Amino acid sequence: VCMRCGDLLPVLYAGFDNLLLQQNYITPAQSYRHLAQNTELLFSENSNSFYVFAGFNALSAAETKVIDYLIKKKAAVYFIDSDVYYLSNPTHEAGLFQRKNNKAFGINKPEFVRNELSTKPLKIDLIQCAQLTGQVKIAATELAKISPAAMEDTLVLLADETLISALVKNLPLSIGKANITLGLPLNQTPIKSWIEIIFDIQENKSRFKTNAVYHKDLQRIINHIFCISWLDDAAKAKLVHMEQDMIRYNRVFQNLDNLKISADVLELLNKIYIPWDQDWSKAMDCIRAINSFLGKQIPSSFEFENSILSAFDQSINAFEIIVNEGLPDLSLRTFKLLFSQHWHSKSIAFHGNPIDGLQIMGLLETRLLDFKRIILLGMNEGNLPPTNNLKTIIPIDLRKGLGLPTQREKQGIFAQHFYRLLHYCEDLTITYTTLSDQITNAEPSRYLNQLELELARINPNIEFKKSYYVTSFPEKSDIGSSIIEKKSDITTQ
Repeated sequence: VCMRCGDLLPVLYAGFDNLLLQQNYITPAQSYRHLAQNTELLFSENSNSFYVFAGFNALSAAETKVIDYLIKKKAAVYFIDSDVYYLSNPTHEAGLFQRKNNKAFGINKPEFVRNELSTKPLKIDLIQCAQLTGQVKIAATELAKISPAAMEDTLVLLADETLISALVKNLPLSIGKANITLGLPLNQTPIKSWIEIIFDIQENKSRFKTNAVYHKDLQRIINHIFCISWLDDAAKAKLVHMEQDMIRYNRVFQNLDNLKISADVLELLNKIYIPWDQDWSKAMDCIRAINSFLGKQIPSSFEFENSILSAFDQSINAFEIIVNEGLPDLSLRTFKLLFSQHWHSKSIAFHGNPIDGLQIMGLLETRLLDFKRIILLGMNEGNLPPTNNLKTIIPIDLRKGLGLPTQREKQGIFAQHFYRLLHYCEDLTITYTTLSDQITNAEPSRYLNQLELELARINPNIEFKKSYYVTSFPEKSDIGSSIIEKKSDITTQ
């Protein structure tokens, strides 16, 4: 019998629930629901326990029921950190959950609600950049102007977390200590291009029916950060000479044994060019061997690259177990898809000290923290708020009907985090890029329009300034240029 998704989901849910019950297992969501349905387990009349819920925003139905039960038993209080500007506005998305929670808990006059955003002085510099890396240059310039003593009140907020690698490499030395606290997806790091190279090599082996080295693959390897980061000047010089010879003599394929390169580079290439021959256990062994070799070669000073390799190596542990248990006959392309699913969604967790030195964070890591100066990079639509769809098999209409979070609720979470950062901010520098790809156009975040068209009109103390980032070029006299006089013997040629 063919069933529609809406009809099939309850059947699947009940069957899965019964199966877990028989095996004495429970999911985190079921544990929350069980506690909400048995709230008497939390509190007894003779208990002296008292709970303070401070700074919460988005609550699930189970969390709401548990907190409401404790408040009614006078065993808990609920405080929010909010501002009148968005809390009292019934249509403002930043106060969506706080209004909902106050109503659920019967709080008519919440405490600790400020009126800062509509009244306080705030300097906002909005800078448009033609390229992504221009935003990093702006951050480096602004940080160089700040004294070391003021760094503890300074935040570099990455709406586009892919800028972290370029930012770390461009931080001025004068800032002293910098703490990175964010979760960076692995598929936004150099490991993605590195894995692409490894799989492309195996594909080219099959396509060209040869064990020789294809020149384009070789060029991508020797110019990758995982390769050049640990080479000395002599080894780099040999690679440059080899690359020049390939181009000069049009050497499309080369034998590894004939390459005049350092022994360490040759060892790495030999590990990469081992043919997998559809043996996926062998493929996993080769990938782990490459990771192990790079982990020993890359210096400890390259902390970012070492963190990437370590996180990637851990993320493929589960997939290696699956492979060793046996896979059906797969093509290289199918194996690559399965392999990618096990590490693409993983993230590198950076944990810094939030009370000492300059802070570099993603938006979710800034919760309940205050800064006087904020440099916000990558403020484009799609970065903040993120526009990625909810990963769910439940249709949106059904989610809304059942009271489950939808895209609007998800965006409300990010809006509250963003506006809460402005409570104590005095100087806000925002950058966004106009660089677009073939699919989407780069547009400034809707939050920027809200700041300019809504908040700045209400608050006359906001100084809003727009500018463009332009790369300065040296004067002709500074670059040693020469003037060639146009003589008659030149013009007659």
